[in-house]
Amino acid sequence: MAILHTVNKSAASHPALEQCLATMQADSALLLIENGVLNAINEGLKADQLALLAAQKRLYVLEVDAIARGITQRLLPNTQLVDDSEFVRLCTVFDTVQSWY
Repeated sequence: MAILHTVNKSAASHPALEQCLATMQADSALLLIENGVLNAINEGLKADQLALLAAQKRLYVLEVDAIARGITQRLLPNTQLVDDSEFVRLCTVFDTVQSWY
């Protein structure tokens, strides 16, 4: 079952990202929202794992949240920025959405 995982917390302050990554399957993807976008910074705590997802085109970042935090130029290579419409579309493409809070 293909799952779109969403994480809204920074790994520096909450275990949500670590828990999410531990359960992700090969057909799943990760969308970072709110403070979760901070995880996609090139020098972030889980940068190695997230870089692999990005290389596989399985890492998405909500663009408005990245802009609000001033990090768009510091994101991992191959990170896919999405707008609200694409967020909704992703929710329909995957079998289910799992939010990590």
